[in-house]
Amino acid sequence: MGAAMLVLSACGAGAPETEGPDDGSPVAGGACEIDRADGVLQPLADGFPNQPITILVADSAGSADDIWARTMQSAVEDISPVRIEVEDREDFTAFGTWEALADMGSTDEGNDGYINLVHTPPGEVLDLHIQPITEETGQDVDSLNAVIGVAQEPMMIVQRPEAPWGDTWEEMVAYAHANPGELRYISREVGSALDFGMEYYMREFDLEMEKIIGGPQPEIAAILGAGEGDISIMTPSVILPHWEGGRLEVLAVAADTSPSPWEDAPPITELGDVVTFAFTQALSVTADVPDCHREWLFELWSAGTEDEDYQASRSQIPGSIPVLFDHDEMMALLHDSFEGTEETVRELGLHWDQQ
Repeated sequence: MGAAMLVLSACGAGAPETEGPDDGSPVAGGACEIDRADGVLQPLADGFPNQPITILVADSAGSADDIWARTMQSAVEDISPVRIEVEDREDFTAFGTWEALADMGSTDEGNDGYINLVHTPPGEVLDLHIQPITEETGQDVDSLNAVIGVAQEPMMIVQRPEAPWGDTWEEMVAYAHANPGELRYISREVGSALDFGMEYYMREFDLEMEKIIGGPQPEIAAILGAGEGDISIMTPSVILPHWEGGRLEVLAVAADTSPSPWEDAPPITELGDVVTFAFTQALSVTADVPDCHREWLFELWSAGTEDEDYQASRSQIPGSIPVLFDHDEMMALLHDSFEGTEETVRELGLHWDQQ
């Protein structure tokens, strides 16, 4: 199986140069002319941007994406030559990110780069296999013209406290091999990014478990804390209070490094030849946005990540791993996510054309 949600090691390489004719366009001379004077990014030769830039959140006000968007808005307000706005929209249906992207592509503003969509792969990329999104919206992986990725929240494999097999990954695996089907894996809904991540690791480590569908993550944490389940995979922000209270133990972090305060938990890549699964905070524009506009936006958002208040705010998020992925790195991650997940989706019988 290919790399599913691979955390790329080459981060922050910066926006690539774009070849172009020497005709006075924004890419004249072979590269975008992106200047910063007195701390403010200057518009490109074609005038972009000359109107407000919108960060589009396909979710409700107060959601995690909305909070991140407003933190970034504040971080770049003194850097951008135009106003930065945040728009929350709850009118997109089951296709969420992809409907939003199609809507952006129906406007001149969207196709010029004035609308930047917040999204958090791998979930929406996995959805391309599970739902007939491309057939119904016309959107596919390459419709996401990635601008930047700024942080990752790794999935983490947890267990109930005081388990009879011990408190390490190796002990759990040995027990599972000796007692196939005895461990109870409490899952989010089938086909969710979390469930898919755990299914992948169970296959890679040859773990046979009884799968029980649970509810939201806090309910699953409570089930494990009460000893009514054995294993699950969760996100750090949900894990933290239960871990601090001794109701959950972290067996492995699905990343190349283990974030604070779980430095003692092993990264999954140290336990086997497997890929990492992490939710990546990203911004993308439509496929029609000129490369030079996208590169200008990368400079804007990457400058925002250097803001002290932004960094202080993000440092309060449990398990968050700062990254700086440019367009090429994000597109590689998106394609790895898409191409590396189809086989397992089909093995589980979840592909939309298997329904």
